[in-house]
Amino acid sequence: SCNARRMCEVAAHLADHVLPHVPTRQWVLSVPKRLRPYLHHDVRVAGGVLQIFLRPIHTTLRRASPGAPSEAQLGAVSFFHRFGSSLNVHPHYHLVVLDGVFGEAGGGEVGFHEACDMTPDQIRQLEAALPRRVLRYFRRHDLLDEADAAGMLIWQGSGGFTVDASVRIEADDRAGIERLVRYCARPPFALERLHALDSTPALASPESRVLYRFPKPVYRGAPSSPSGDIQFYAPIVDMTEAVAGRMRVESSTWSWHGQTDTGADHGRWSDGREGGVGAVGGLPARGDGRGPTPPVPEASGWRG
Repeated sequence: SCNARRMCEVAAHLADHVLPHVPTRQWVLSVPKRLRPYLHHDVRVAGGVLQIFLRPIHTTLRRASPGAPSEAQLGAVSFFHRFGSSLNVHPHYHLVVLDGVFGEAGGGEVGFHEACDMTPDQIRQLEAALPRRVLRYFRRHDLLDEADAAGMLIWQGSGGFTVDASVRIEADDRAGIERLVRYCARPPFALERLHALDSTPALASPESRVLYRFPKPVYRGAPSSPSGDIQFYAPIVDMTEAVAGRMRVESSTWSWHGQTDTGADHGRWSDGREGGVGAVGGLPARGDGRGPTPPVPEASGWRG
């Protein structure tokens, strides 16, 4: 499909031309169902929550990186997903973050400081502090009243906010980096889960009937088989258009945040290896291959 091809192109571009040879970590943020419609329908709210998520990640990385100066910057690529694995509407964030920060190294170079002191406790502290910050944003923009926001803070457990940072890829595992970016840039439909029923002559046929296999049981009320699969008794084109329209699925968009480098204005980065100097610049603004644009600063907000 076009989306699968685009996923591969984005992953290859980021792995080969954007992400330097340093350790990388995936950060994932999911918010309570009460807040998801705002993220789904208002790109400004989605961008605001993204910036709230990026700030504590930046602070945590800087504190966990020995020798990092106070003005050190992070490097990250963000992906905003509107869907879940069961083709449901589920706005959430996937971030591919360089596991450390960049700081001035002298001689016009930018040095990378690895976050080798990162601990699970620091990630748990970030997750515990995030709900209050996000709910404060919703209160400030009159999206929640004070009583509702206060009530959500005392919900059991994480209150519906979840942060995962368990996936870390080493610097020289470029195949692993590309697999991670493919996962983050994936479209809603996984082609390997789509199966034609026995009576289907061809997927493009008006009489096509297909079976979509979910990785886990779906919610009650869905038209599924005993195994949890959903059967679509419609041509595959109608099925994909219906699901895509419901989720407002667009082609994958991504944004770069933090340290950028054009080779002239921002110097060059060094990862500490012999000859380990490269440049990060000429980034397509939305990962759409429409040519280079000026570097995108973190403060510029959401580019969804």
